[in-house]
Amino acid sequence: MNKKKGIQYYLKIFVYATIAVVLFASVDGLSSGGFDFSFFLTLMVAPVAFTLFLFLFDTIIELVVPKRFKQRNVNKDEYSDFLKIVNREVETKTELSIEDFRRLRDSERFQKSIRQAFKIFKDGETKEVTYDYLSKKFKKDSREFIALDVVLKEVKKLKENSWKDYQI
Repeated sequence: MNKKKGIQYYLKIFVYATIAVVLFASVDGLSSGGFDFSFFLTLMVAPVAFTLFLFLFDTIIELVVPKRFKQRNVNKDEYSDFLKIVNREVETKTELSIEDFRRLRDSERFQKSIRQAFKIFKDGETKEVTYDYLSKKFKKDSREFIALDVVLKEVKKLKENSWKDYQI
């Protein structure tokens, strides 16, 4: 339900329900020895009713529970802004090549460290995740250590200042 369901979604539901009703009416007509047209017209109400019910249900659920989904999007936006800020800092303060950035992007350990740095930024240090813990995750001469060191310094600076003051 993160993205709105369009008319195509409900049209597909209607088509599948109609096919199911036509198949059911055909099998019933073959097994009973004759095709009852009034029974078929009565069954054709089912796809319309089912599609309308599904549309109304989705609309009501979206009206009742919008806050949870909006909160997720706000967190994504904040994380995206955070990534832009620290990425700019890493680009300016290190001499990493494009290939180094690709390797950092593909490194699951480094990406997890970035998420943990964001968590420190948002919620503060915990027993499990601290600045010291993150700074010791990589060897001192590795590109991950160099980039993460810049990220952690930037997180400290962002926590001291209001991070909304930064240009994104």
